[in-house]
Amino acid sequence: MNQREMLSTDSVQPRRRVEFWNDAACESLTQQTAEPLNPHTFYGRLIRADVGDLRFVEFNSDAAVVHHSRAHIARSGGTHYLIRLQLDSESVCSQGGDEVRLRAGDFSLCDTARPYQLAFQRPVSILTLRVAKNVLQRYVGSPEYLVNIPICGSSGAGALASRVIREIWKSSDVALGPGVAPRCANVVLELIASAYVGVGRCKVDRSCLASALRLRIMDFIDEALCDPDLSPAVVAQALKISSRHVHRLFAQQGSTVTQYILRRRLEKCRAALADPLLAGLSVTHICSEYGFRSLPHFSRLFRDAYGLAPRDYRRAAATVDLSS
Repeated sequence: MNQREMLSTDSVQPRRRVEFWNDAACESLTQQTAEPLNPHTFYGRLIRADVGDLRFVEFNSDAAVVHHSRAHIARSGGTHYLIRLQLDSESVCSQGGDEVRLRAGDFSLCDTARPYQLAFQRPVSILTLRVAKNVLQRYVGSPEYLVNIPICGSSGAGALASRVIREIWKSSDVALGPGVAPRCANVVLELIASAYVGVGRCKVDRSCLASALRLRIMDFIDEALCDPDLSPAVVAQALKISSRHVHRLFAQQGSTVTQYILRRRLEKCRAALADPLLAGLSVTHICSEYGFRSLPHFSRLFRDAYGLAPRDYRRAAATVDLSS
C-alpha cells in the first residue's frame, strides 16, 4: 500500500457505518472495536499509506470509545507498536494501568500485544503509525518500558518529532518515491527515539516495575469480578502485598482500586448487555455475574456511567445490531 488510500463512511448506509468503520480500522492497524457515542449519526474517514517500514493511518472520527481486548489480540497477526500523534482535539488512552491524555501535537506509544482503550468525547483527528516490534527495537531497545508515557509536542525533541512526522505525512502522496520512503521512515523513528531519551532511565525503570505490578493486580481483578466480596484487601492478600501498596499504585494514576473494580464491572456488564448471544440472560443475572448484589444499585450506577438504564441500553444496542 504505497499509494494513499482513503476510506470513508460517506457512501455507506447509516445502519452499516459502524461495522464498515471497524472493519476498515482492523484491516489498517490491528483488531479493535469502536463504540461510537452516537452510532446512528456516526461519521469516520481514514487515509492510509505505507512509508518504508511504517504504516501511516490518519483517523478522523466522531466521538467514540475504542477497545482492543485479549480476544482481539488472539485474532491479531504479528507484534506491533502504535505511535499515536494527536492532530487535533483530545484523546485518552488507557493501557497497563496507565491513563494518558494527549492534546494536539502530543504523541505516545501503545503495545498491540496488550489490551488498551482509546476514548475521545468529541470529533477527533489522530495520526497513527504502526511499526513492527523488531523494527522499533532497532531504535528503542526496550519499547515496552515506554508504553503510555506521553511526549509533549510543544517543546524540545517532542516538538521537532511531532512537526516532522506531520510534514512527512503531508508529503507522502507526492514526494515519497520508493527510494525516499525508507529514509523518511528512518528519520521518523530516529526522532521518536530521540524524544524518548528525555524521559530518563530512572523514570522508565520505576514506571516499568509499577506497571508490571499493576498489570498483575488488574489481571487478578478481571478474574475475580464475579466475587461480590472483591476488595482492595482481597487483592492485596491474593498477591501477597500490602493494601497500602495496592492503593499507592492506583493513586499514582489518579484513581483508586475500588473505582477500578467498579469501572471494570460496569464495562463487563455493558459488553454483556450489548452481546446478542447473551440476549437470553436477564439484566439481574448479568449484574449478579459481575459482583453486583442489588439490581437497583447496579441500574443507578450504570445510568450514571452510560446515560441509559441497563434495559434501555440493551434495547438500543439490539436495534443497532439488527439494523446492521
